[in-house]
Amino acid sequence: MNYAIEYYLKQHAFLHSTPRKKSLKHSLLTIHTGMVLVRLGKYEYALEQGDSFWIPFDCLVSVTFFPDTTASAIEFSARLVDSFPSQSGFIELPEVTSAIISKLARQQVSGSQKKALLGVVRHEVCELKPELILGQLSQCFSEWTPEQPVSLCKEMHIALLVREAKKQRLSGKKQEKIVEELFHNSKENFEHLCQLVLGTEL
Repeated sequence: MNYAIEYYLKQHAFLHSTPRKKSLKHSLLTIHTGMVLVRLGKYEYALEQGDSFWIPFDCLVSVTFFPDTTASAIEFSARLVDSFPSQSGFIELPEVTSAIISKLARQQVSGSQKKALLGVVRHEVCELKPELILGQLSQCFSEWTPEQPVSLCKEMHIALLVREAKKQRLSGKKQEKIVEELFHNSKENFEHLCQLVLGTEL
């Protein structure tokens, strides 16, 4: 059943990335552990532990969850007529909304209680003022290429490298070409890193 407001606890042991497409709902994302990248236009915004981010309906976006990431997502149906923010960006959560998200992430609550709590969040998010802030880490992710890892740590570079390999594989590129261009022609290294980051083979 589709509800007007839904809460999800997203737990990803391995890298998970969504294709770039327009959002079908308004979404509020809060990071508990790990890291998430939100791609808007040519920039990738890095969300770390404690960060919250607003993605409005009909926004062209892709989201990447790094391995060992846990995040809360609250989705609001596009059918709701509330004055939700139309701008994407980082947000400072009101204390009540922050407490509600923490409660929903930590414990099971009844359907009626969850509905009441999400109703409070629904009213509070209409007052949010999202800001797109391109911090130093976000800048590094945005400038990253397989040949130019910039100043990212090795684990982040490897995760992006495997994400790129997956993207190329899905677009129809031959595995041999991917191994040659991204993994210095080492199939063993390619398979090991895919297993490590994705939990599966490509």
